[in-house]
Amino acid sequence: MQYTLEEAELTNDTNEQEPQPEISELTPPPPLAPPEPETTAVVPAEPDVIEGEVIEIELPVTSEDHIPPTQKPYWLLIPLTIFLCLVFLAVSLLLPVLTPSATITLIPVEKSVSITTTIQVQGRQLAPLTLIESTSALATGKKHQNARQAEGTITFYNGLLTSQTIAAGTVLTGADGVHIITDQTAIIPAGNPPIYGQVTISAHAVLAGQQGNIQAFDINTACCATSVHRGEELITPSCTPHVSSDHKPGDEAKQVQVTVSEICSGIAYAAHTLYTNASQVLTTQATTTLGANYVLIGDIQVTIIQGKVINQHQGVVSMVVHVTGTWVYQIAPSTQQRLIKLIAGKTKQQALATLLQFPGVAGAQITVKGVNQTLPEDPRSIAIVVVYKD
Repeated sequence: MQYTLEEAELTNDTNEQEPQPEISELTPPPPLAPPEPETTAVVPAEPDVIEGEVIEIELPVTSEDHIPPTQKPYWLLIPLTIFLCLVFLAVSLLLPVLTPSATITLIPVEKSVSITTTIQVQGRQLAPLTLIESTSALATGKKHQNARQAEGTITFYNGLLTSQTIAAGTVLTGADGVHIITDQTAIIPAGNPPIYGQVTISAHAVLAGQQGNIQAFDINTACCATSVHRGEELITPSCTPHVSSDHKPGDEAKQVQVTVSEICSGIAYAAHTLYTNASQVLTTQATTTLGANYVLIGDIQVTIIQGKVINQHQGVVSMVVHVTGTWVYQIAPSTQQRLIKLIAGKTKQQALATLLQFPGVAGAQITVKGVNQTLPEDPRSIAIVVVYKD
């Protein structure tokens, strides 16, 4: 490109010289026009050359013999998993057998404690009760008679203030186990203390022949109702018997009427109070004799030996009772842990001897699992089970 001198000077006065375009080394410069003779030309500066490197990128060479990647053997995981499961199962089953463990069964000492004492409780004297039974018998003679069911009468007594009804067909059992059946309904009048209401009805034995025979007063027990109050029990009454007949022995008669009567007197007492007081007395005796390590096992048994009213007005009864109970040595968890530490690592014979020397142990049994018959060293592998006789 050509410029005139005036244009060049004007350009230099107003602006800085414009940068010349860069000419790449690869592009040839444009041809210059021949200068005009009458003007002075400004020759542009030599073009800048940008130096650089030419990087040749080689394309990957594809082999004609392509080998596919090898597949990993994942199918081996199936038998490996099954094998590991079998090993785990075998270890789980064999570990308890191969690992030593022991179970100790202890039978603690049991001691019976009994005492006979006198206890006073609330009670009252019941009105005297007269029991009467009559029967007729044939005179002695020689005669054959087929076996039949024994027949007789039975008398019901009512101590309540209202009448009582006993249905026909009621089965009663005698002291010797013979059963009888009532033949009719018994309507017992109300009692009027000190008089009891009573009624006599017929009855017969269930079995025929001698096996159904019973003696007079063989049935003498409470039936169907009770004359004592709620919370009371009856001391077995003491009875005075009396026997009479309309003929004397040796008299000639076709039939003999025999009457047997008993006058009985009973005492009703507060049963719960008696049992509570008797239990307290026996527990105090057991604690004093055995110490605090023994505890009661089972129930306390109270047997009444004798009773009598000492104050009828205040209703106080003096009872002579025999009280008995069983106490067992209490092997507490702390004691069990102490015993385990004493026998850990010992042989069965040594451990058994150690246990039997303990004051509260009456018997012991040792069961050891595993091939080693020696108790484990680790106390956590030993368990104690306490077994009571009752």
